[in-house]
Order: sequence, then structure tokens, then C-alpha cells
Amino acid sequence: IQNQPEETWDERVGTLQRFISTGQVIGLVLAGVLASRHLFAGFICAAAALVLASALARVAAPSCRPRAMHEKPTPRPLVGGEAGFVSSHRHHHLNWRALLAHIKFIHPSVRHLLIVWLLAYTLMNSVAVLFPVVMVMHYGMPPIAPSAAYAAGVTLSLLVYHPASRLAHERGGGTVLMAGFG
Repeated sequence: IQNQPEETWDERVGTLQRFISTGQVIGLVLAGVLASRHLFAGFICAAAALVLASALARVAAPSCRPRAMHEKPTPRPLVGGEAGFVSSHRHHHLNWRALLAHIKFIHPSVRHLLIVWLLAYTLMNSVAVLFPVVMVMHYGMPPIAPSAAYAAGVTLSLLVYHPASRLAHERGGGTVLMAGFG
């Protein structure tokens, strides 16, 4: 993404997120099918996918090279969810020191929201990981059912992502957030 012109980054990040979500859907369905047949085959398939992805990343990932100032586009005001704090998709190669430096410039109320979001997101993912295990191990549900339910949720988010992003740029992130709360 960073080896492309900066004005194309938003579109490319959106495309990358759609590919990631599509991979989640395929992986969840595959995991459910493999777990119902032979659990060990699921672990072998996951390990093979990680090895393949690592090799592909090693060969195809671009290096992070500094860009000349004349290559950067003209600055434009931030809108929607980007306004008020540094956007993470503009700084892909953060380290802990840089992250702490950025946090100092975030307005306290936004900083509080981000901390709460991080904790909530971590807890939601914990539930998302444990939910299928409990449903299969404790209630005897076939493995494909929780995988298919999660895959359906990710598919729905894929369908909603682009319209919500467009709406956030047109009307602001707060409007989309409040619409999400109902």
C-alpha cells in the first residue's frame, strides 16, 4: 500500500480489509467442515496456510523505503473518523515509542474512547473464540454451526463496510456510530 501514491491508500486499505474478511469467511467454513470430519486435518490445514502466507509475504512484501517530499500529495483536511487524531492507516510502521508519542496528541476524550474500544474489542474477540468451543464441547453442537454463524456475521460486515465508510465520509463518523447503536 505504501509503495503506491498516498491518495490511493484509503481505497487500497478498504480492498485489503475486504480480502481479509473474505479469508475469514472461507477459513471459518473450512474450519467447521474439517472439524466435523477430522480435527487434526484442520490444524494441518491451518499450519500449511500459515507457512504458505509467510512464504508469500517474504517474497512479495515491499520494503519500507522513505519517500521524497515531492512524492507526497497536497495535504487535505481530515474528515469523519480521521478528524481529531492521527489515523493509523497513514502510519503503517509504528513502533511502541512512536505509538506513545501519537497517543499524547490525541484529545483525552478520544483517547478514552480508544482505550475502551481496545478493551471491548479484546473481550469481544475472546468471546468469539470461546463461543464455538463451548457450543461444540459443552452442548454437542456440530462444529459447522458456530463456524457458519460467525462466517455469516463476517459476510454481513463485508456487505455493510463500503456503504458505512461512504456514509462516514459524507456525514461524519459520529452519525454512522449513532446509527449503528440504533
